Amino acid sequence: MELSRERIVQKLIDEELDLAIVLASNLPPSTLQCQTLVRSPRHLWGHPDHPLMSVDRVTLAQVAEQPYVLLDMDDHVTTVERYWAEAGLRLEPHYRTTSIEAVRSLVASGYGVAVLSDLVYKPWSLDGQRIVRRPLADPVPSMDVGLAWSRSRTQVPAFFELKVFLERWFKTPS
Repeated sequence: MELSRERIVQKLIDEELDLAIVLASNLPPSTLQCQTLVRSPRHLWGHPDHPLMSVDRVTLAQVAEQPYVLLDMDDHVTTVERYWAEAGLRLEPHYRTTSIEAVRSLVASGYGVAVLSDLVYKPWSLDGQRIVRRPLADPVPSMDVGLAWSRSRTQVPAFFELKVFLERWFKTPS
């Protein structure tokens, strides 16, 4: 089932769910056990002709001078605001959307840049326009995907079988 992060966490704590695939980097401290499966770095995304795309390593201060496209999904905004604040900057997006495809389209059309995870990167938008990415010079946290479960729940053999299957599946190259 697909639920909000808050509901997944609560169902795990209440032992209504055995195991969940979650954005592990966004889990609050709790009674849950978490195992990271994938660490996906974040990079700057832009149109191939955007001036920052010819720079080897871009700073967040340079990004702040550009129209910014913000993915307004789950805890992403909180994470973004945190690393911008740690760099001494304030994020002022020109566009906000809950759609990753809208971000791709806006970036590929040259309307702005975005900082997003490699896990959701594609070098094109739905209409076939190109998107490129560049590393950031400033520290930006990775987006971590992992498994979460209740520490207090007694697990059945099927739990361990599914956990091992998912560990292997996430380690298999795409």
